Amino acid sequence: MTRRHAPPLVQRDGGQKSSGDVQRLADEGVRGATSALPHLDRISHSFGPNHDLAGVRAQVGGAGATASGAMGAQAYATRGDRVAFAATPSLRVAAHEAAHLVQQKGGLSLPGGVGRTGDAHERHADAVADRVAAGRPAADLLQRYARPQAKGGSNALQPLAKPSPAGPSQPGVQMWKLATTIAPWMTKTGQWEAKSVAGKATIGRAKNLKLKAAAVGVVAPGAGASPPAVKPKSWKQLQGWKLVHANPPGYVRMHLIHDWLGGSGKDVNNLAPGTNTMNQKHLNKAEKPLMTALFNGGRVILYTVKATYQKGGGGLVTAKGKKTWRNTLKKIVCNASYEPLAGAKKKNLHKTINEVGGITAKPNWLGH
Repeated sequence: MTRRHAPPLVQRDGGQKSSGDVQRLADEGVRGATSALPHLDRISHSFGPNHDLAGVRAQVGGAGATASGAMGAQAYATRGDRVAFAATPSLRVAAHEAAHLVQQKGGLSLPGGVGRTGDAHERHADAVADRVAAGRPAADLLQRYARPQAKGGSNALQPLAKPSPAGPSQPGVQMWKLATTIAPWMTKTGQWEAKSVAGKATIGRAKNLKLKAAAVGVVAPGAGASPPAVKPKSWKQLQGWKLVHANPPGYVRMHLIHDWLGGSGKDVNNLAPGTNTMNQKHLNKAEKPLMTALFNGGRVILYTVKATYQKGGGGLVTAKGKKTWRNTLKKIVCNASYEPLAGAKKKNLHKTINEVGGITAKPNWLGH
């Protein structure tokens, strides 16, 4: 099974569904699937004659919506010939899931049966979906996952992932989350994801962000909809040390992906402890240019935030002259490609935001 719209690490680190639970949900969602793949003709035209999708069965809404919702997804593909959609999908979404089916038929094996968000298979499906949406052939991309027709087949094309040597693929999932669930002023093309390692938020991504026509020039940049509601690693300890304050030089729960850009404040994988000063730099240097582009009718093509944590103390010096704990942000690296105006030439943004060391806390704050 191939999962979209909810990173596997997010689920496991957050204590949510295991890979086995996800597969059971997926099977329930497509058990009664009888419909043909949405946009079958256009997808088949791009995929070419070597990839027959006529036998694919889809569940749109109903049980498919229930299962997708339980996984935080808008769509998923499983067992090589079944797909589920929470609602009628766009051509791009349907093509993306169809690409995952081709991967599975090619013998794709996923570690633990669960796909990794942003991995080669996800990027491949995105590339295929882009071709289909543009009305272009995608057969050359799909060939990378094709199983040789006979023993000793050509090794000229290296697959993006090593195929399983025998039988169908293991169950697996790859998903992104819809930005519209957090930022309802966005079109349904917007998606975001976040990932943690050892309980620390490490990477956030958002893509295809665009405001609904009625929101352009109306929804002001900075109008958040999902403030921090969960506690990232070390937050309780920082609270106990009385180092959590809304104003400088206190620590705040920083969104890797701002809620105005579709990121959730209810997902611990999207929140990291950083000083208020660092948070303001993130807003002014990286987030506001993208927010302004959306406000002016432009588009955020891809936005990525990578976090690095302190190895020793933090940037804040307490009253006792000691630096704070290591599970706070040291720096974030922000990269984006975006259109500043509707139809404008693409621009790139590259910002590295470092913690400012040696910030002195209020005298009555505890030192740890």
